[in-house]
Amino acid sequence: MGIDHRCAYVRMSRQFLHRANVGILGLAGQAPHLRSRLTSNVRHLVNDHFHHRNEWIIAALFVLVGICVAMSLAPKDEGFLPNALFMWLPQAAILLLLFLTYTKHPAAIGGAALALSIYLLLFHAWLFSRIHKDSMAWLGYLYSLPGAAVGALVLVAVLLGMKKRRPVQLASGACLGSAIGLAANQAIVCSTVMYCLGK
Repeated sequence: MGIDHRCAYVRMSRQFLHRANVGILGLAGQAPHLRSRLTSNVRHLVNDHFHHRNEWIIAALFVLVGICVAMSLAPKDEGFLPNALFMWLPQAAILLLLFLTYTKHPAAIGGAALALSIYLLLFHAWLFSRIHKDSMAWLGYLYSLPGAAVGALVLVAVLLGMKKRRPVQLASGACLGSAIGLAANQAIVCSTVMYCLGK
């Protein structure tokens, strides 16, 4: 019996060593493939981080453009700061809402910031092209801004529902959605609380 037990133990040991060798050889054969996959995954992570950082940089630049537009349009006297803040802080509230909603998609924030800057320029040009300039007309600017938030939120949500979307698509969608929302909101304001066609 003792000899049989020793023989069985030897056979089990040999089987274990054989399986271990097969496993080691298999891993050794797969090593180049595993190394290639690991390298590819690391490369993708680095590229994603790089592109995401660039998105934030571009979005921040568009936000900075909005600040510069507000500062350039504000009168250069003692009312400079209050007027600049009046023009830009409502935009900041919309951008903050987009930031809280689409934190992982800074391109949407940049697109909306660009649309808001263009709208401020156009509204200022329209207001100062009038013969009778009324400071109360600035309320029309404030009343129209919620449309930008709604338009950007909706259109970006639609784009995010697509399988393949690029940052440039999100930025364009946010810009277009903001523009459509502003135009619709402005039309409502001009047909209700303001008369926008007079001189």
